[in-house]
Amino acid sequence: MNIHKHSKLEREEGFTLIELIIGIVITGILGGFGVQFLASSMNMNQQMAGRKDLVDDAKIAFERMVREIRFADSVTLNSSTSITITKSAYPEDTATTVTFTYVGNSIQRNGTAIGTLADNVSAFSIVEVGTNFYEISATLTKPNSGTFQLLTAVYPRIEVPVT
Repeated sequence: MNIHKHSKLEREEGFTLIELIIGIVITGILGGFGVQFLASSMNMNQQMAGRKDLVDDAKIAFERMVREIRFADSVTLNSSTSITITKSAYPEDTATTVTFTYVGNSIQRNGTAIGTLADNVSAFSIVEVGTNFYEISATLTKPNSGTFQLLTAVYPRIEVPVT
């Protein structure tokens, strides 16, 4: 009787242990690169979101200062980091005198309501570069978001008396 014997020439189906280990190692290496790429992308996204918040805060603060200085009745430059304006009262703010000052790491607005216009300010200056023409600059710095510098200029619409 002849029982089925397997000859050495016949090959069984499947993978060998060495082939499986090589496949697992290659998959692990590719997975490591993928995780590293995703982690760096997430870190970059967080940095960009923080920088966007920093820029947005600075823009809003500058727009408020420029708008109020532009419509001021008179402007007094107190120092390179402080300016006082006198204006007609607005419906939302009855103060006629408003001072913008750089205090600590923030830009403050002092009027009827005292408030912080921008935080994370590392440098701030106001310079009169011409008659009633002011240049305002600020540098904002936030950890993991970098540094952003904003520069603008404003010319108040102070009425000139007609003679």
